[in-house]
Amino acid sequence: MSISCFVPTMRYQVAFVFSVLGCLCFLTALRFPFVLGIEQFNIGIWANKSGKVGNFSWPAGASTLVLTTEVVPRFPFILSEEHLTNFNKSPPFSIERTVGFMGRTSGFCDPSNVSCGSNKPVVRVNLDGWAAAEFNLGTYSCPLSTCLLRKEANSEYDVLLTSMPPRRPLRNLKKMNKRRHVELSLESSRNHPDILNPVSYSENGIDLVVSFRPPVFSSAVQWLPTSYVNAEPDEFLNVAQSHNSSLWMRFEERLKGMLVMISNCDDKNVHRVKISRQIAKIFSPVYSLGRCFSKMHTDFPAILQKCMTLPRRSAMWDAPKECMLHHVMFSFSLENSFEDNYVTEKLWQPLKMGSIPIYSTNSVPSNRKFLPHPDAALFVEDFASLEILASYMLSISKNKTLWFKHAMAWRTLPVANLSRDFLMALNLSLVTLPCRVCDWWLIDTQQKLVVPKKKAAQGDTKQFPPKDSFLKKCARDILHRVRFPILMPIIDKKFGIDAIFVVHYKLLKHRKIAMEHQIRSVFGSSASAIWIEDLDKNELSDEDIACVSDRRVQNQYIKRATHKGEDSLTLKHMAIFSFLDSKNMSNALILEDDARFFQSDWLTNSSQWQSVLKELPFDYDLVMLSAYGNFARRGKKISENLFLSQQSRVSSMYLISRKGSLNMLRTLPIVGPFDFQINYATGHGIPRGIPPAHVFDVKVFWAEPAMSDQHDATGLAGTVKIKK
Repeated sequence: MSISCFVPTMRYQVAFVFSVLGCLCFLTALRFPFVLGIEQFNIGIWANKSGKVGNFSWPAGASTLVLTTEVVPRFPFILSEEHLTNFNKSPPFSIERTVGFMGRTSGFCDPSNVSCGSNKPVVRVNLDGWAAAEFNLGTYSCPLSTCLLRKEANSEYDVLLTSMPPRRPLRNLKKMNKRRHVELSLESSRNHPDILNPVSYSENGIDLVVSFRPPVFSSAVQWLPTSYVNAEPDEFLNVAQSHNSSLWMRFEERLKGMLVMISNCDDKNVHRVKISRQIAKIFSPVYSLGRCFSKMHTDFPAILQKCMTLPRRSAMWDAPKECMLHHVMFSFSLENSFEDNYVTEKLWQPLKMGSIPIYSTNSVPSNRKFLPHPDAALFVEDFASLEILASYMLSISKNKTLWFKHAMAWRTLPVANLSRDFLMALNLSLVTLPCRVCDWWLIDTQQKLVVPKKKAAQGDTKQFPPKDSFLKKCARDILHRVRFPILMPIIDKKFGIDAIFVVHYKLLKHRKIAMEHQIRSVFGSSASAIWIEDLDKNELSDEDIACVSDRRVQNQYIKRATHKGEDSLTLKHMAIFSFLDSKNMSNALILEDDARFFQSDWLTNSSQWQSVLKELPFDYDLVMLSAYGNFARRGKKISENLFLSQQSRVSSMYLISRKGSLNMLRTLPIVGPFDFQINYATGHGIPRGIPPAHVFDVKVFWAEPAMSDQHDATGLAGTVKIKK
């Protein structure tokens, strides 16, 4: 990533100076208090110390396209009248797709709005280095926190977000209470080899590295993965038939040329200069900006000159470039360095704006995985010579079918047919970095393993579970036998959940049919759940049961040993929790296959579900949504629809957070049927002498009235006995 401003060719230097002055006046007129903003991140959230990259497997959460559980406001942006005159193209600047960069701040909210971040802990983030020039200052309403970004070097803070290079020495900064130091590292290690110096991380006082490159050399530093994407997913995927949308320039309206922007002309970048010049010998016109092409350019059409008058914040918040990409058919997009996963705005911006990238992966062919589809770019190495590549570009410029194949066809595909790594990159963009950092801080500083002070029975020396590891290796191996989809189904973010899981016994096929119908009725015709069908009771061995069960505690707690069917059900739930944590999801709706929905409206503001979401504290673990028979409401009343019960009810439908998933995993081994396992987490009804669960601040709520019960599709009653 380069943060230096581009330098136009000599002919346009004077115009460029006036453009800069015009931008300043323009921003003053808008009175828009933003500071430069870098690319962006998604709310996948973080990978921890064990985050490892072999072939670069992005860590969890990446394929889920839910960015936030809240409605994301966008800033209004209006071009002046002079920008809109004398243009015959429609739209002249692709207003929504170029200058919309002003609003690329998922979760940003108006501080004057009293509901902005209400009832959430405030996390103060101080920005330092060039990071301070890349983010909008202000308040963000995040899933777990209210995130306050500011540039105040000497003020109190919770997070200090710095950028590298250059690296600021942090070791001598006094770290008080829960302060954390975060480093944003987006440059290529080939251009900046000091990035790979392990001494410079943990020993320099850095707690979290934000990068496309995991700090595999330093296990003491946490890693938050990011891509270079500087846009919301819907800017790539919003319109299924996007080639017919007014937001996209059609074939007839595209300038049949190539945009080249290279200002770094040193030896490390000689490959880009030579290749682009060779292509230009056959293909024209070439619209060039930057120092490397002072003698190679075509006079810019008026539309591109007008694009250059738009305000430019940085290399990645670049409205002039995006506007030009919107109008030009090809973009010369080679990176200045080749490194695993180093895919910058040079690729993402043309993909977003509908320009066909001319790209190369050279020594790192694995980077092709980030394309949405193999035809979405032209790779230099795929052609026998640059002359053949240039000739093919000429053919595309004259053939609408060929153009559509490379520029638009992939946009018409279902999301499930696009590259998994492309979706991951959209999900881990820089848009939501403020929220991800703030929510990480909240978890990292507050969700610590606290062993309850309750003493075990006299003479009981067994640790339950081990203090330093809440999952034994054999238990992890069993849970990992459950197969999960590579690409997560997309759930409308307005429902406030990252995914829907259904625990299912494969022999009861009629239940699956009935549940699929219910899910479509409530969440939309295209909604789908992740079905957990592995670890049926016949698939569990005696060795498996011995690994995950504690018969001694079961005999004390429920006065018997659990059955294999009960263990199967509990392990399926636990496998979901392990997956939810590994994918860094915020939450999930868990259903058993005999759950019956009482309500079909989960979306409108007047619905009980939206009321529960609105009233739910940020640090919840579970919300029990289902009941059976005469379960009476109990616990502390939070609101008309929410009670802090601190006990289970019926597990056929419940909402669980990532915090809740970790706490439930810490209750292993199995001490009873799954409902009892939840009570074990809260300590409800646990007889004396049973070691407490090693959990932290568990909070279990009941939704009132219940939103579900247990009911078999054949009309059979549920499996929970009615209390008398």
